[in-house]
Amino acid sequence: MNTKNLIKKSMALLLIAIISTGVMFAQTITPKQNDKGKWGIVDNTGKWVEKAEYSAIEPYGNGFYRMQKDGKWGVYSFKKYKDKVLDCKYSTIYKGGYGEKTQFIAQEKDKPEKWVIVTNEKRAEYYSDQWKKKDLKNVSIKDLGNGVTLLTGTADKPAGFLMKGSVCISPVIAASQITGNFYLCSSSSLSYSADVYDISTGECIAQNVTNLVNNDSLLILKHGSSNSGDIDRYSTVITADGRLCSVTEGMTPWVFLTASDGKKGLYNNFDDKLIFSPDYDDIISSKERADYFFISRNGMWGIFSKNENINTGLIYPAKECPFEIFGYNGPILVASDGKAGLLDIKGNELVKCEYDKITKGDRNDIFTLEKDGKSYIYNKNDKSLSERKYSGYKRFIGAKNFFRVEQNGKFGVVDDKDNLVVPIKYSKITEAITSDHGHLDDAFHVWDVNSHIGVVKVINGKGKEIVPCGKYNPIWGYESYGIIVIKDGKQGCIKEDGTIFCQPIYDGHINGMKRIGFVKNSATSNDVTVDIYDYNGKYLTTVNVGSDYLDIRWFVQKYLM
Repeated sequence: MNTKNLIKKSMALLLIAIISTGVMFAQTITPKQNDKGKWGIVDNTGKWVEKAEYSAIEPYGNGFYRMQKDGKWGVYSFKKYKDKVLDCKYSTIYKGGYGEKTQFIAQEKDKPEKWVIVTNEKRAEYYSDQWKKKDLKNVSIKDLGNGVTLLTGTADKPAGFLMKGSVCISPVIAASQITGNFYLCSSSSLSYSADVYDISTGECIAQNVTNLVNNDSLLILKHGSSNSGDIDRYSTVITADGRLCSVTEGMTPWVFLTASDGKKGLYNNFDDKLIFSPDYDDIISSKERADYFFISRNGMWGIFSKNENINTGLIYPAKECPFEIFGYNGPILVASDGKAGLLDIKGNELVKCEYDKITKGDRNDIFTLEKDGKSYIYNKNDKSLSERKYSGYKRFIGAKNFFRVEQNGKFGVVDDKDNLVVPIKYSKITEAITSDHGHLDDAFHVWDVNSHIGVVKVINGKGKEIVPCGKYNPIWGYESYGIIVIKDGKQGCIKEDGTIFCQPIYDGHINGMKRIGFVKNSATSNDVTVDIYDYNGKYLTTVNVGSDYLDIRWFVQKYLM
């Protein structure tokens, strides 16, 4: 036999082996009606695995089927094997179970006083001898209303089922409605706690409940002896209209509730009080203040704060949260329906919500407002609102009260009330920051038309050119005692008010704790001297270093401390 035929034969044998062991094709079964109108069950090959002798066959969930013959019902399982659970002799069959148990309670049709309970400890996945059948005595059927029935009895121990439609909960020997589809169920007369089930799904939503607290149309299921209305992440909460709520703990004492329909609510544990029932589309805690909440419903938003006694109501239309708090004391920017306005921290209107855009500068009290192509400036401190007179406004990083402005290609500076403090005459203005990252507060580098640099500082509300443009170049840096400038390669110092600290005649400088040394003749080693000044610019003395090596650390410790 050639290799090709050998492979074909081997594959055929392997396929037969797989099919015969049932590995390749898992058996599936389907109820089928024959030409005489009787029902049976066939597998996926069309073979009858249960004869067509039944008047009705109904799927009963999890591989079980209710099957009727001669007007009587029985139960079969086809999960792995044909498994007769109950013969067809019952008028009523209830299915339940919990954990790994599957249970059926059935009432005989011909002997209605006789009830049986059938239990399987192994999920009914094995042979029929795993089923345990016992007579159920002292049967009681109680109608709890709303289509809910409680059936109880005794076998070796009390057994019971809580039923509605196709849902059956077991073991339950006593049950009472809490609200809606939620029922408090007890499985033992000796237990001091009970479980809560949703009869619409059969799901247990809370175990070992010892107390129910009714607070503001909320049912809070407690798992201990406490009678308080506190809610934590271990609590189970149900609304009076029967919605189960998930719990999210925010900053103490706030608790967020999300109902089963997605609606949001807010609860205060300190007061044991429901602030907002879970009827809102969204409730958002402010990042700036944990006691502020932004709430919405049907596209309308509002602000709530218990500490500030604020509840604006839902008065701002917006697709997303329209609020932003700037700092602990506000203000609050509101961007609603395509327009922007400002509120104070109490929710009172500072600026009407009618501007196209509002932006905050580096401070929380100065805002730029834009409307119909015009620009305005708003100062929260004095609540002033004024139209800007210039163009090209740009806030300075190191001078937060001031803006650079432009007019006809020239630049100047205005304050936060739009007062002109530096004339509009310079070709360029920047923050007063040098290459070594030195910085001078409320001051600017300015350049004249010839690109010569100078320094302007705002003193008493007016800009003063303390370092005239073109007189020094470059500006070396800023020290606590003044501005180091260079002219013709020599260093000097200008005080921040523009007066001369020392003339530009020095090769360099040495900073000390209380004094400053300016160095002369450093290019030669025979006559190096250091002039010493105090921080106010007063000349103190001169130290002749001569031809000795100038040890900076030694010099600072001896002369500049």
